[in-house]
Amino acid sequence: MGAILKNQFRTFLRNPGSMFMFIFPLVMVVTLISVVNATPGTGQKELMAIYASLLTIGVMSVVNTSFGANFMELRTSSLIKRLGTTQITKPQLLMGYVLWTIFQSFLEIVWVTFLMLFFTSWTHSLIDISLFKGASIDWVGVIYGIILLIIVSFMTTFFFISIAPNSESYQLLSLLYFFVVLYFGGLIFSFANIEWMNIFSLLLPQTYSAHFITGAFNSGNYDVIINGVHQKISIWDFRNWSDGYIKVGASSLNLIMPIVYTILIIPIAMKKFEFDA
Repeated sequence: MGAILKNQFRTFLRNPGSMFMFIFPLVMVVTLISVVNATPGTGQKELMAIYASLLTIGVMSVVNTSFGANFMELRTSSLIKRLGTTQITKPQLLMGYVLWTIFQSFLEIVWVTFLMLFFTSWTHSLIDISLFKGASIDWVGVIYGIILLIIVSFMTTFFFISIAPNSESYQLLSLLYFFVVLYFGGLIFSFANIEWMNIFSLLLPQTYSAHFITGAFNSGNYDVIINGVHQKISIWDFRNWSDGYIKVGASSLNLIMPIVYTILIIPIAMKKFEFDA
């Protein structure tokens, strides 16, 4: 396992494409915070929502490229054929890719956090609002939400790996899904008042984890207005199942649907999965 991780690290350092995981979040942070700053009534709550969206975008992109794209290339490489002459098994190789991707995901989370702090709290260069100062954060909820996010990102990537016949098809499927989540999952735009888009977003597992993380950053509550009434709803409350709660992304579905999707999709992916191309 150590040899696999060392090889992944050396490949990461040699590959110019590795810079994508640093450049893409930088572009997204500058763009989204600038847009939020130009929007009247912006406060810490909106900034934390952007932070949750950026974490979701970052982890998704890392899992799609570091695990998905690299594994698809591995399937067609000569390394698979040479495994029989080594003590490394296919499950060990797969687990090495998973562990390396998890490490990169946490590295991406640290990088996004650094960028958010740099452009807000430390320099106030993009917006004159501090990210964490004075904020009440449910850190257990944040950790749980990030774990859910990593799980569903692996789940969707593994599904695309299982059904894609080659690297080109995988790239097309994963990129299409990434942009669908980006624009229709409420990560950049809110579609709470557009019924069909709101319903469509419920089909995207990352939507639930992003909403849950946003609530965790907001004192562990969903701060919403339903039927003209302002409400604070705990992210751990299992009682909020009505259409009104679901419409504003404040339902109990955020807590459990990523797990439900994983349980439903992983068996399908396992049935179709082939290690060799």
